[in-house]
Amino acid sequence: MIYRAFAFIKNSDIHLIFSIILKDISISARRFLSIILLISGSFAWFLLYQFYLDNIFINFTQNLFWIEIGKILFYGFGFFSAIIGFILSKRVNQRTILWTWITLGVISSALIALFHGQEFTIIFGILLGFSFGLGLPSSLAFLADSTTIEERGRVSGLTIFATFLLAFFTLVIISLLGSGILLMIFFAVTLRSVAFLALIIDKSPKKEYAINELEKWMSSLAEKQKSEVAVIAGEKTFTPLELIEASKDKKNPYGKDIINMFNNYRIELDKKKNSFLIRVGLKEFSYYLFPFVIFVLVSAFVWNFFSQNVAHLFAITLVTIVHYLFIAIFGFIWGILIDRIGRKNPLIIGITILSIIFVLFSFSISQTILLIYLLASGIAWALFLTTYICIPADLSVYGLREKFYTLITVLPLIVLFFLSILDLLTITNIPVVYLFQILSLILFISLIPLLKAKETIHKSKNILKKN
Repeated sequence: MIYRAFAFIKNSDIHLIFSIILKDISISARRFLSIILLISGSFAWFLLYQFYLDNIFINFTQNLFWIEIGKILFYGFGFFSAIIGFILSKRVNQRTILWTWITLGVISSALIALFHGQEFTIIFGILLGFSFGLGLPSSLAFLADSTTIEERGRVSGLTIFATFLLAFFTLVIISLLGSGILLMIFFAVTLRSVAFLALIIDKSPKKEYAINELEKWMSSLAEKQKSEVAVIAGEKTFTPLELIEASKDKKNPYGKDIINMFNNYRIELDKKKNSFLIRVGLKEFSYYLFPFVIFVLVSAFVWNFFSQNVAHLFAITLVTIVHYLFIAIFGFIWGILIDRIGRKNPLIIGITILSIIFVLFSFSISQTILLIYLLASGIAWALFLTTYICIPADLSVYGLREKFYTLITVLPLIVLFFLSILDLLTITNIPVVYLFQILSLILFISLIPLLKAKETIHKSKNILKKN
């Protein structure tokens, strides 16, 4: 257990915190560290680009039209490459997708300083878009496949904490040293290279998964079948590893029988997955997807309001840095809470609080209200990001997670970041006072399907057995 890796900590208060967070986490310290490095390095890389995207494309051209084209291509190909990544996950090994994704991100980032000219806004818009979206579903599925439902919230919370803490310190350092293109490229390459460590540290996920699958298979067998497998394995009691070795033993005439029995089990499991998807998954996901999409759209409008009312670049940078710090801190806190009190009720509380704050905006837009929103938004984003890393995994099974992560988490987030570059307030032409009243009402409406949703942390434990 990962908790044992931190048993050396003697300070009673710190030890208590670690015991609450890590004590019953079943994954190894190696796998836990791999998850944190893979996702936090890649997401922090994106957050850096998302903030300095204009600066990146200004390196190629001063033409505002081509800069906007580059930004649209970045988010557009991020969107489509996520779909491609999900499709490839059915045919290509997860580890291969992740290696390709990270390598593409490092190389495309390193090459930015070498090229100039407006045509490169198109080339790098596409390259960086692929570097962002291609491996997102697989990286989140890696977390889901490595964790149990009871520990997933804390692992997700610590991942969000590490992600935004990395982004926070990166933006602070760049702001202090100056936002030169070479400095940004250095941090982009460094952040993305962090994800390489995850794959180097965790060398045998395929073997670990095979053992887990064999354990599930053996637990599903009737007593008579277990006896038959025991005879084939050559022992009365056996471990998954011993079973694998027995199936590889050419002298064992029953090795092929083990493989056939296991393959039949996998076929039945695939049938159960499809049944699960049709009868349970889509219905529950639709209840959880709607409020997240609404939250994303509302956040896009609010970010447009902030960018138009906070004119000074330093002020925008400061707001973003503080916002990231809030998300990091509360991601850590929410990760602990949603494993203990569930996923659904915190989402209801978060949406309700944001709705009330938007009502306050409609009466007065003061600096105090803006600061209150900044804090509340950090809490809300920490909650939504942590929870929506968990929910697709809670309501899906191995082999389907890339699809659900693409639909419920990745694509809505990419749409949000794309909408953030549009002038939505001008497009809609709605007075700000009425706009916030409308946004508050829409958020309240998004609670309706969420109230119908079932709590995933209880429902998922026995969902496959029931189906």
